[in-house]
Amino acid sequence: MVVTVGFLYAKSQKVYKMQCLTGTQGFDSRVSWIHIIENKESALFLHGGELVFCTGSIYNGEEWLLDYIKKLQKSRASGLVINIGPFIRSVPKSVAAFCEQRGFPLFLIPWSVRLVDITRYLCQFIIEEETREQQFLQYFLFILMHPGQCGNACRALRTYGIDIDKAFRVFVVRPAERRRLDEAAAQMSACEPDVHVLTYGDALVCVAPDEGESNAWSRAWEWREYFLGRDLSVTVCVGSAVPSVERLSESYTRASAMTALVSETRPVVQYERVGVYKLLLDGPSPGTLRQFYDDTMKGLDEYDAAHHSSLVETLEYYLSHRCSIKDTAVHEVVHRNTVLYKLNKIETITGKKLNEEEDKLDILIALKIKKLFSVQKDG
Repeated sequence: MVVTVGFLYAKSQKVYKMQCLTGTQGFDSRVSWIHIIENKESALFLHGGELVFCTGSIYNGEEWLLDYIKKLQKSRASGLVINIGPFIRSVPKSVAAFCEQRGFPLFLIPWSVRLVDITRYLCQFIIEEETREQQFLQYFLFILMHPGQCGNACRALRTYGIDIDKAFRVFVVRPAERRRLDEAAAQMSACEPDVHVLTYGDALVCVAPDEGESNAWSRAWEWREYFLGRDLSVTVCVGSAVPSVERLSESYTRASAMTALVSETRPVVQYERVGVYKLLLDGPSPGTLRQFYDDTMKGLDEYDAAHHSSLVETLEYYLSHRCSIKDTAVHEVVHRNTVLYKLNKIETITGKKLNEEEDKLDILIALKIKKLFSVQKDG
C-alpha cells in the first residue's frame, strides 16, 4: 500500500477535523513524509512528496501565500495543510483557484489542533509503510541476484499486492557523488510512487512497470534532468523489458553491463538503442567473447605494455573518426607519416588489414567487447 494524500486525509478528516478546500485531483499523490515549513524559501529544500503543514506565522498577504505554494509545487510537495487561526484566518479565492487549476491538494485544520499531535499521527502510517516496503525490497533484491531460485520470493511479493506476471524493466541510476546515494534514493522514492528503489553498490536499482521502449527512454531523461535540478549528475542505464518479475535479473544484468557505455556526452543508454552491443550482451558467453578479444587484440595490448606505446588508442581514434589519417594526425599532434607507420605496425602485430572490411569488423567488435568488459570484469 502506498501512503497517498487521499489516504491521510481520510484518516484525519474526523479525528482532527481536516477539511479539503481544493485540489482533489492530487489525492493519488504519494506522501513521503510530513514537514512543517513557515518560510517559503525553505520550500526549495524539500526532496519531493512531502505533505507540508503551515501556521502562517510569517504570512504576508495573498501574493506571499501564492508564491509559497508555487515553491512547494516546484519542489514536488504532495499538498499543503494550513492551520487556520490568528495568522491566516481564511484562504484567498485566488490561491484556492490556483490550487484547483494545478490539482494541488489544499487542506485546512482548526487552530485547536496541535501540529505535534497530527504530524505524529500521520507519520506513523508512513513509517509503517516504509518498514513494509523495506521487507519486500529484500525480495526484489533476492530475485535480481538469484535467478532460477526466486520462486518463493516471487510468491512473497504477490502477498504484498505486486502483480508478478506483468512486464517490468530495471533502471540502474548511478550518481556522480556516491556520498549522495541515500539522498538520491529518498528523492527517487518520493517522486516515483510506482517505482521500487533499491540501493546496491554505488547505484540505485529501480524496478518499474514497463510502459514501452519510448516511455522508458523519456523517463530516464526526466530522471536525469530532475537530479541535475538538484545539483546532482546521474547516469541512467535502462535494461530490457521482461514479461514477469521472475525474469527481472535479465533486465538488471543488461542494465548493469551497459554502465561501460555511458559518458559525459552519453549519460543515458537503453538496451533497445545500443545497436551491436545487444548482440554482445545476449550472444556468446563471456568466456567466448574474451577469447575473441584475445585472438584479435591481445598481441597489440602486449606490445603497448612492453614498449609503453599507445597503438590501441591510435587504432580506436582512427576507426571512430572515419578512418581519417589526417584527423588522427591532428589529434595526436604528429605527422601523417607517423600515423601511417603506426597503422602498418598495427596490421603487422594483429595480422589484420585495416582496408579489408572483414578484418576491420573483427577489430571493431573486439574493441566493443573491450568496452563492455572494462566494467564487467571489475564487478
